[in-house]
Amino acid sequence: MLMTLRWRLFASYLAIIVVGVVTLFAAAGWIASAFFRVDIQTILAEKGNSPSGIEALNASFNSGVHNALLVAASASLIAAIIISVFVSARLARPLHQMVIAANRIASGHYEEKVLAPPVKEIAELAAAFNQMAESLQHNEKLRREMVSDLAHELRTPLTAIEGHMEGLIDGVLEPSPATFGRVQREARRLHRLAQELGTLSELDSPALKLNLEKVPVPEVIEEVVNKVRPQFEFKGIHLEVAPLVSELRVKADRDRLEQVIINILANALHYTDTGGRVVLSAKDVNDRVEFSIRDTGIGIAPENLPHVFERFYRVDRSRVRRGNTGGSGIGLTIVQRLVEAHGGDIWIESEVGAGTTIHFNLPAA
Repeated sequence: MLMTLRWRLFASYLAIIVVGVVTLFAAAGWIASAFFRVDIQTILAEKGNSPSGIEALNASFNSGVHNALLVAASASLIAAIIISVFVSARLARPLHQMVIAANRIASGHYEEKVLAPPVKEIAELAAAFNQMAESLQHNEKLRREMVSDLAHELRTPLTAIEGHMEGLIDGVLEPSPATFGRVQREARRLHRLAQELGTLSELDSPALKLNLEKVPVPEVIEEVVNKVRPQFEFKGIHLEVAPLVSELRVKADRDRLEQVIINILANALHYTDTGGRVVLSAKDVNDRVEFSIRDTGIGIAPENLPHVFERFYRVDRSRVRRGNTGGSGIGLTIVQRLVEAHGGDIWIESEVGAGTTIHFNLPAA
């Protein structure tokens, strides 16, 4: 059982006082008796029971007590210092270890941990310190993956553009609409990445402003579907919209709402194979409008679900490295930030091999 710091300090002070008092009494009793016994024998031998002998005994007693108290106080002080040094060292040791660990973490050694001492408050501090170190280690891992992913995302279209341009310059490729179309697609990919990074930076700013208005849900969904349907048809994926109530309205920034739905649909498109199906629906639930996008894609393992909204996190990195999915890894991060900025909630249901459903709700208007 952990003892709180308050009671441990109280116990240490009490121990110091007890040790001091016991030492004082023991030393005083033993030393005073020894001093006084020698003086009695000397005085009785010289003066007997005369008045001068009694006065000498009284003076000898006072002197013996004084000397005994002096020695006893010195012994008590030494004992108290020893106990204080021992107790303070026991309390300071884990704090000193945390200072050393903090300096190592500041140097980039995020795996550093400290042991929890048997003091409740310091043990809680050690647990919080270790949790912070784990979080920093995780963030550092994400940062390194982010740099690697950004390099990959930039390198792929740039390599394609460079290759096409060299081919055109060398006369290997025909300056045909198909060639220019491929260059344009890679340029758009770069533009989309830059746009998403800018959006994410904007969402991290406290100055984010939303143009809230009453937005007709069926109208927004129709516009979004018309924008993305060609991509679904090109990949051979069936995009379906469930029947909607025409009066359905939400209080939202229309452009941001479209961005949320487009990002989720793009994620479903990337992780659903040819012949798959994606269904978009919306319904009124307790003064809120709940949107759902369900796909028949690869699904998400339970251990990955808590991380899907982290920036640059990807469920299946091997697919990205092979170039099967063109996502930047921040689309769902943007979605979460936008939904929460509207006062909404977002959650995911998924089963590996069966598909994923992303739900989010916004206040009804």
